[in-house]
Amino acid sequence: MNFRSVLKYRSEIMAIATLWITGGHCLSFCSDQWTFLNYFRPVLAYGYGGVEIFLFLSGVGIALSLSKSPTFMNFVFRRVSRILPAYWIILTFFYLLINGSFRDYFGEFLTLSYWYPLIIGTTGGGSNVTFWYISAAFAFYLLSVPLFPILKKYPRTITSLILLIDISLFYLGIIWCQDTLGRIHLFLARIPIYFSGLYVGSKITDIRFNTFTICLISLLTYLILGIGSMVLGGRVITSYGLNFVLLYFIAPGVIIALASLFRWMEQRKIGTYLSRSLRYIGKHSLELYLTHIMLIDLMFRYNTKISFLFFFVASVATAVALKKLASYFLILIKLFSNTL
Repeated sequence: MNFRSVLKYRSEIMAIATLWITGGHCLSFCSDQWTFLNYFRPVLAYGYGGVEIFLFLSGVGIALSLSKSPTFMNFVFRRVSRILPAYWIILTFFYLLINGSFRDYFGEFLTLSYWYPLIIGTTGGGSNVTFWYISAAFAFYLLSVPLFPILKKYPRTITSLILLIDISLFYLGIIWCQDTLGRIHLFLARIPIYFSGLYVGSKITDIRFNTFTICLISLLTYLILGIGSMVLGGRVITSYGLNFVLLYFIAPGVIIALASLFRWMEQRKIGTYLSRSLRYIGKHSLELYLTHIMLIDLMFRYNTKISFLFFFVASVATAVALKKLASYFLILIKLFSNTL
């Protein structure tokens, strides 16, 4: 198998990643009211591993995009048009509901507030880190532009150097300076998996891999996390250390295993309805990510309790509406840019 065939099932894999993240957030913040989630702790306790899947596939996709040598403005516009319209809409709606300050809203609108600890020395990672992933993802995309040509010329050297520097920053900087750097560790911890995806994307026609070996490594690594979670009563091993490192080894194996499963289902023409449903969710993965974390945040702020079924249906329905609104918003942006 090669990663070209993996990308065929990208939407389905993104759906699984989104559902894993959603389950992880629900367990972390709402397990007191949705008690049935406790039965799934060994899986959901590491639900943020879906972020690793997101970023690995994003790295592959960005590499394929940059391989076509787009202009910088064209590359940035494509990233902006995919991510920011939906983000801006949900962010505006969120700040209206919480009656937030315009200063905080504007900082998040520009995806800068997450970086305040580094930019202006403000502690705590900005006023709100609910949507930290958008700031992190956009930073990864911008970093890819200057780094990709170097990585493509010296793939192993640059990739190894990036991983070594990141591990050093993560452990030496974040563990010792987490009080002054806010939650910047959430970004640093994902540097290895994103640039691994970027590397794979740059060599996608050349890389071949042993499916069994990679999936076995992924399974064994997850067993370590799962057993650790059960030993600790269902909690994650640590918020900063071992789990982030091990998730790096899990994501590629999970992606490959899922692609193999979906290919097997397609060849035998089984699970067609399931595949279509997952493909639909996958195409709304960004919007579902945004809507479900907004709803969880609002539930906490207003001390509201709702049924899990209502929460899930509301998240999906809002995500579908958000994607539609974002598409209209993008049309307006294009019309405005054409008049300049």
